[in-house]
Amino acid sequence: MAKGTTQRELNGLRVWCTAIEMWRQDADIVLARRGLTWSGFRALLALSDEPHRSGELRAEVGMTSGGMAKLLSRLEAEGLVRRRRNADEDHRIVIVELTARGRRLLESAAADIIAMRDEDFEQWGIDEELRAAVHQAWEQLQQSVAAEG
Repeated sequence: MAKGTTQRELNGLRVWCTAIEMWRQDADIVLARRGLTWSGFRALLALSDEPHRSGELRAEVGMTSGGMAKLLSRLEAEGLVRRRRNADEDHRIVIVELTARGRRLLESAAADIIAMRDEDFEQWGIDEELRAAVHQAWEQLQQSVAAEG
């Protein structure tokens, strides 16, 4: 055990890791109903606010270059994203943007994931006060991540 790490912290971490794994398994099932993988959902979600350079998207989703190329080919073939060359700068730079069809799929998949989250909160007995605290923690984490990137 690391210096300063208590058994209580380790037990809490174990529960947290188990919950994340269970949640991801459920999310994979929910997304598969829409024809999406977790990586595909993450890519569409990343593109929801603005187009990205393919390298930026790859880094945000956490994929290898080859994995991202394969994913983008599939998403593009399904009409969910569009790739274009950046004519203003280096023509080798590929810009990826969400299509209208991709946005509709993202919104429906996101609604499914949010419903799943809310059902889990209900099942786990997480009341409105604790839900608000969770949302506040996510917002603070989002601000910290945005400040770093």
